[in-house]
Amino acid sequence: RAFHRHLLPLLLAAGIDVRAAVALAFLTSGALAGLSGIIEVSALHARLKDGISGDYGFTGILVALLGRLHPVGVLIAGVFFAILTIGLVGMLLDAVFARLQKAVTYVD
Repeated sequence: RAFHRHLLPLLLAAGIDVRAAVALAFLTSGALAGLSGIIEVSALHARLKDGISGDYGFTGILVALLGRLHPVGVLIAGVFFAILTIGLVGMLLDAVFARLQKAVTYVD
């Protein structure tokens, strides 16, 4: 799906093995992602700790499914989830401050 369907005969005529090229792209991108993760863990954090990823993997899967794997759809779904996340953090902060305010007025 990454290339247009009308390019497939051209690639085959040029002698390019499409399956091998796709496999090489997957392997290369996975290796680069692993390398960047190793660099982040070893250079920035100096140890492996829980919660280092921020749990964005599941959110990314949800965004991709909601956007139906279309670039524009994923962009819209990503903005939607960003708005939801920002709203959630704001609501949590309001609830915490309200509870603190009640605790302070109760003490007085």
